[in-house]
Amino acid sequence: ADFPRACQPGVFGNTYNVLDQTSSLCTALCPAGSICGSYATAVPTACELGSFCPEGSYAAQLCKAGTFGNKTGLHSAEECHVCPAGSACAAGSKAATECSPGTVAANRSSAVCLPCPETTYQPDFGKSNCKTCGSGYYCPEGSSVRIPASCREGTYLPEGETYKTQADCRDCDARKWCIGGASGP
Repeated sequence: ADFPRACQPGVFGNTYNVLDQTSSLCTALCPAGSICGSYATAVPTACELGSFCPEGSYAAQLCKAGTFGNKTGLHSAEECHVCPAGSACAAGSKAATECSPGTVAANRSSAVCLPCPETTYQPDFGKSNCKTCGSGYYCPEGSSVRIPASCREGTYLPEGETYKTQADCRDCDARKWCIGGASGP
């Protein structure tokens, strides 16, 4: 009752006819760029977006992290596109994803966007480097904007200093008034 057997996944026959599926025609490997994912495949399916299919494929292989596949029918990993700087591509990506404000991808082939380090920020999408926060401002990790320093009343932030915590503020000099924030005495 088991015979004749249909073509195995990864190979195909030219028709669904039982004789074609069990003859020497079954020895044809699934063509590169296609999937023959079930028994008795007569018409191979195009390899999906974000993946590639070498000859004989019964399942698609994902484009590796740091690359993307933006068209169907790719034959090999070399046909996946390198993710550009300022973007990230997880495994199986169909397109590069621009880094959001506060994050960057400094190099090509990035799998993820990284947050800007403390004392830096990035206000734009799709960038590969962070900007320096600058004197009188506070930028925690992942900042997309510069936040004015917030020294308490009676203290000030010295010129040229970047604010991280209240400990960066200095006490106001004698006979001077310090309103706090980023203002000097």
